[in-house]
Amino acid sequence: MSSWITTRLPWVLLGLCLLIVAAHLAILWLVLREPAIDILASSGVANMLAIPSFIPLVAVGALVAARHPRNSFGWLLCGIGISWEVFVVLNSYTAYAFGTQNGTAFGSQVAIWAANWLFYPNLCLSVAFVPLLFPSGHLPPGRWQIVFWVALVGMLCGSAGIAFKPATFAIEELSAHPGIANPYGIDHWITDSLVLVGLPLSILAGIAAGVSIVWRVRRAHGVERQQLKWVAYTGAVAAVIFAINTLLFTLQLDIAGGDTSQDREWQSNQH
Repeated sequence: MSSWITTRLPWVLLGLCLLIVAAHLAILWLVLREPAIDILASSGVANMLAIPSFIPLVAVGALVAARHPRNSFGWLLCGIGISWEVFVVLNSYTAYAFGTQNGTAFGSQVAIWAANWLFYPNLCLSVAFVPLLFPSGHLPPGRWQIVFWVALVGMLCGSAGIAFKPATFAIEELSAHPGIANPYGIDHWITDSLVLVGLPLSILAGIAAGVSIVWRVRRAHGVERQQLKWVAYTGAVAAVIFAINTLLFTLQLDIAGGDTSQDREWQSNQH
């Protein structure tokens, strides 16, 4: 890739992030006009707070990538920030599509499907890959490269398993809505196996990535040591939260899976 592209692509990614934020604001304006949608539900409030939250992340990533295009850390920050923005805008669009048009709006099925699994790879990237690649964009030598591959396998398996596992997707902004059956759910042992393999690997990789930061802090000096200490503190908290959320989400999948009759009844009552 030419230097002309690599120095401008980061700012294109930042512009893309701003376009997604603008689209989110437009959807939010439509949602606010619909009284049936409870924008103050927990997910609705979280989506509103997240609208500007990832712009600084993408901006920092773009700055790093533009100045040091061979440093993968900058590109990683851009990708994570944009992916999180896509995740929250899909959640808001889901509330709009099912709250105003009963899921007949363009792309509503894809939106609710993606909004219910995209968080998982985003978390994996944030908790495992960021600590491993910070700040040089290169993996630590030796055993830590194994952690990278464990994290990658865990992320791919867990994402695929969650994406295609039969479950009922709740829409918190619509309190009377029973939820939507996963439109791409596959009732097969493979999806369960992917989840059972992916989640433990992701948790282990997240913990190991946090340990790698602590290991590198003890061996670093000067500015790099201060940078790593900052990441170590925040990464430790993030790893614990990620592990707890992953376990809770696994339990939620088991509870929600298979109960798909209520959403069909709700949809039939709307016609």
